[in-house]
Amino acid sequence: MVLAEGYFALLSFYRFSKRDALAALSQFVEHSGVTVSPTARDSLALPGLATAQRGFVDRLIHGAAHSSGHTLVSFEKAAKKLPASLVLATTD
Repeated sequence: MVLAEGYFALLSFYRFSKRDALAALSQFVEHSGVTVSPTARDSLALPGLATAQRGFVDRLIHGAAHSSGHTLVSFEKAAKKLPASLVLATTD
């Protein structure tokens, strides 16, 4: 959750591009004394993350659910591309 908050702060308050924010977070998690989950580390290492339709925070949420043995449930159609996810249909 802390990485997600940091990501949004870098994007909104500091006006970083997605690519630069992800690069800054990647450098941050490499410092000694900083511990992140393997899921968060894997999410940061995904290629093309700055331009992916399912972005960093979505990947963090999916990874946390998946690593806990849960299924990600979402209304977002792009979630169907992620393993162990279920997209709910809307009734418009």
